[in-house]
Amino acid sequence: MKIKKYLADSMSEALQKVKDDLGPRAVLLNTRQVKKEGAIGILTKKKVEITAALDENPPPARGPVALPGTAQAPRPAQPSSTTRALSSTPSAGPAARQRTPSAAGETSESWAQRLSLDLQDLREALRVLTPSPDHRGRGALPLPGQLRALSEGMDYSGFSAGSISSCLERLLIAPGPGGFEDGEGLKRQAARFIAESLPPSASTVVKKGVRTVAAFVGTAGVGKTTAAAKIAAEFALREGVRVCLVAADVERVGGLDQIRALSEIIGVPLHVVYTPEEMARVIRDQRQMDLVLIDTAGVGPGERNKLEALRDMLREAAPSEVHLILGATADPRHMTDAAEAFRTAGVNRLLFTKLDETFRLGGVIDTAAQSKLPLSYLTNGRSV
Repeated sequence: MKIKKYLADSMSEALQKVKDDLGPRAVLLNTRQVKKEGAIGILTKKKVEITAALDENPPPARGPVALPGTAQAPRPAQPSSTTRALSSTPSAGPAARQRTPSAAGETSESWAQRLSLDLQDLREALRVLTPSPDHRGRGALPLPGQLRALSEGMDYSGFSAGSISSCLERLLIAPGPGGFEDGEGLKRQAARFIAESLPPSASTVVKKGVRTVAAFVGTAGVGKTTAAAKIAAEFALREGVRVCLVAADVERVGGLDQIRALSEIIGVPLHVVYTPEEMARVIRDQRQMDLVLIDTAGVGPGERNKLEALRDMLREAAPSEVHLILGATADPRHMTDAAEAFRTAGVNRLLFTKLDETFRLGGVIDTAAQSKLPLSYLTNGRSV
């Protein structure tokens, strides 16, 4: 039986040390953060300490096994290791609970066997037979308690392996008040960690007398026109703000018909522009408006000429807000490509559409966290 402690700068580094030293059969007994003195004895740095164990000689089955014609000697009753573990103080680590051969004459061999059996009880009590932090089954260390279910749920929801591993590393150190067995508590703690990775949200702010110009950019078919109409309706009909729509998406078949119909339903004026010069004139003439919303043409991340034309159009509009529209059903890699490509257009907000078309929103959250762009709106369905 080996019980050892490992110290590292991060959870992933500590887990790798355990795996390299003890192998994939190792069991995690305890994880915590500790402070170590710096080089001059004053500064301290937080490190991760893991206590792990490896049963080098697993004991035989513990149930009564008797050969034909022989009697099975009963095993002396032992206090439940689960009871001992639960009755220990929370601050006492596994090292503090290690026992040595008794003074009554217990041999080292029998003590080691008893400790091995106790460890097996503890292993069952903590339910550590769960996937590794990358939950891909590649032979890494098991996870304690309900972290298995949490990791599988995050994977189903579309979170990347890196995001899941990062979240699990933090949960191993700080699982929350309920510990590893509190599934709902772990979910709340994970949600807290994920929220901390996102920039603060930034919806459109309109002050009467101070005009706001907002542009909507993105690839074709992501719902830019519908999103612009939804926001126009919100401000015009519910808040009484003076709003106008500007259509710069003149290439899409039926695009003008759609935005004209929406502007009539909402009851806001619509202006159509074809060139940067016309955009400059419309923006100049609409000074009395509180909010100007610009619907632009769909552009692919690799269409350099169209991206340049879009930048020229936006340069004349001088928007204070440029919302990148992304469909929630898109591949997260495609969303990341779009976020990088449209940075040159001055994007400073993310707006996700089509949330009604998927239950797996992990990619949406990953994209928002990686882009460092604040979320402005989420849209659900096509109705305005």
